[in-house]
Amino acid sequence: MVFSCRVCNLSNVRINTPNIPAGTPLDVQRQMVIGPVAMAHRTRSRECTNPDFSIVLPPVPDDPMALDWSYGLTTVPSRINTTLPITLDSLKRAGFPTPHLFVDDWDGGSTICNHLGLPTTYHQGTLQPFGNWILALWEIYLRNPTADRYAMFQDDFVTVRNLRQYLERVPYPERGYLNLYTAFGRHNRCGGNERVIEGKGMGWYEGALVNPVELNPDRLQAGLGAVALVFNNEAVRLLLSAKPIVEKPKAADRVIRYRKVDGGVVNAMNLAGWREYVHNPSLVQHIGKDSSCGNREHPQALTFPGTDFDCLSLLKERAP
Repeated sequence: MVFSCRVCNLSNVRINTPNIPAGTPLDVQRQMVIGPVAMAHRTRSRECTNPDFSIVLPPVPDDPMALDWSYGLTTVPSRINTTLPITLDSLKRAGFPTPHLFVDDWDGGSTICNHLGLPTTYHQGTLQPFGNWILALWEIYLRNPTADRYAMFQDDFVTVRNLRQYLERVPYPERGYLNLYTAFGRHNRCGGNERVIEGKGMGWYEGALVNPVELNPDRLQAGLGAVALVFNNEAVRLLLSAKPIVEKPKAADRVIRYRKVDGGVVNAMNLAGWREYVHNPSLVQHIGKDSSCGNREHPQALTFPGTDFDCLSLLKERAP
């Protein structure tokens, strides 16, 4: 902090700044520092008894709950001019303006994403969805191994406004990770994630089981969708070192080996004693009609409130 006195011409005196909580209004900040400023002034200019201070305060974060994020987005060349721009625009409004892009199946020619002005990693040849996704998660972790939150996005969804701020304000489930896409009314005998949240209030709930408890004593979850997943630091470290993730590229079934990101993640986390959580209402909506890897079209999230919905308004509600 720097102060000057207009009366005695004492100028640009630097002193230590008191601990000012993030989000403190400027007038309150000035009240908090005026005492230390006056004391420092008296020790330097004893003859000035009626000072007029000019105080330059250090910047204080506007958001008292701001977390450190590292986030990436997987895509393929066929989506660069179709769903990707829509997703990027929505993420910007959601508080995620600069995702690191990970482009699979690049032909080694032109750097096709340069016009977007975003950090980009190109994978020449085809790694397939899981390969691109897991390498992307590794890279965003390696670039920022101390981040509070990690998010992995795909290239064909839209989201509510102020999503990042909302996620920073609601409690993060203990020993869990977040699936922001709550869809699939009917998936199996347990129903899908929309069945899980049916009739319940706003908040996080454990995602649908893969089978009823009587056939599924370990309560393994279905893991329905990986379009937008969020992890805390511990969850990412656990996932990247999990044996099922390491063994997945060796699976005999090509679909399991190359695709099924959602199933691979939830299986690894469940076996480690962690749970997937979905939100009521859904915080994102899937928009891709044609799968870039041959999967069937994802259903619409029926509870998604729309891209103009400010999810900070949900803070006025609480799940029972």
